[in-house]
Amino acid sequence: MHNDAAFDRRRAALAGAEAGTPVEPSWQDAPRRHKVAIVENLGAAYLPAARRAAAHFFRRAVAPRARSSIYAFVEFQFLSNHEMIETMSDPERIALFIDGANLYASAKSLGFDIDYKRLLKEFQAKGRLVRAYYYTALVDDQEYSSIRPLVDWLDYNGYSVVTKPTKEFVDSAGRRKVKGNMDIELAVTAMEMAPHIDQMVLFSGDGDFRSLVEAMQRQGVRVSVVSTVATQPPMVADELRRQADEFVDLTQLMARIGRDPGERAARASDPRRNQGSFAPNPQPADDAARD
Repeated sequence: MHNDAAFDRRRAALAGAEAGTPVEPSWQDAPRRHKVAIVENLGAAYLPAARRAAAHFFRRAVAPRARSSIYAFVEFQFLSNHEMIETMSDPERIALFIDGANLYASAKSLGFDIDYKRLLKEFQAKGRLVRAYYYTALVDDQEYSSIRPLVDWLDYNGYSVVTKPTKEFVDSAGRRKVKGNMDIELAVTAMEMAPHIDQMVLFSGDGDFRSLVEAMQRQGVRVSVVSTVATQPPMVADELRRQADEFVDLTQLMARIGRDPGERAARASDPRRNQGSFAPNPQPADDAARD
């Protein structure tokens, strides 16, 4: 995205250099997105000013690191625009962290099914998708688990699936409960991945993840939270939404990652058809999905 402020500052600096005004060696410290905006928008008309700016820098006793960075900047001016952008704008490294039970509950509350093949393609188009993690608990003592076909399909189609057995307990009212909370597993993996990614996309509205989001931000990772406020009550905790760098409502993604209802009916009527995508089956009970 074009950053007008960054571009204007650099243009003013180059113009100042042309007029003999001192220029500060701040290029090395500028964020990459600002550099990309500058290179995208700095036309040939500014090449003389760029050359003069470089000469001005080299006449000053500036740090070698700043001098080399300005030299590189001027060199980029002589490359084609395509080459400049390729050199300076490496794709953003993205990792998806999907709280299976929470995402299922959110999608169900909005009345649509997730097409996991389309979801993967959606984020592959946004940058370099390093990993797509899917977390869910499984009931081990059942002869057939309704979630198993989805888990198997995800495992073979680009997702890293993390599972653990559910725990059964009886509450104070004597009711049988099944719990399958994957918060710790997700948090540990996210912290391990922090040095290797630029953006974390968290598919969950669980407020317990607020501290994780803050920790990831301290590591320099931008965090997007995907959930919804379009239900009553909202599926995302307010503190998680406030902490995130970006909040994406599932309603904004429905058209791009939702499954065609007609396709679901067709698959149900033809069990021999190869299933290229799955809608989430009922997930194990998870207290975090309702936080």
